[in-house]
Amino acid sequence: MAEHVPDRNEESRDRAQRARERARRADERAEQVRERISELAESPQATTSGSSPHQARQAVEHAERSRREAARTEDEARAGHRRAARAHEENAALHEQMARAGIGDVERHRERAAQERREALDDDREAHPDDPRPAAGAQGDDGGEPEPPREP
Repeated sequence: MAEHVPDRNEESRDRAQRARERARRADERAEQVRERISELAESPQATTSGSSPHQARQAVEHAERSRREAARTEDEARAGHRRAARAHEENAALHEQMARAGIGDVERHRERAAQERREALDDDREAHPDDPRPAAGAQGDDGGEPEPPREP
């Protein structure tokens, strides 16, 4: 078991990093789309002034496509955060297993498990931005065991 843990831990860490990168890129795309929607909403005259009804209709259709793209990229970002949360949970479980088995630096494994759980909780919060629970380390966090991430 012990010989496979570093490989599994590294694999989980890599998956979490890739998921965070995908989420970050999706967040950036969503922000760009929101900015474009805002620009279109703020200056409808610039879009339609002197335009034919066909051009105005095309501008409205473009804005609708942009809104759909923003929703899609936000969904992708949330999915990336959910994947990262799961990878952090897997890492935490590996460290907890190692600590229970007495393999290596037991205290360090416990610390890493707690850190991985906090990171999982943070990613879970990013995946569920409308959830009113405070982020890890936020005021009101009792420092106890964090709740496990929720499934979508």
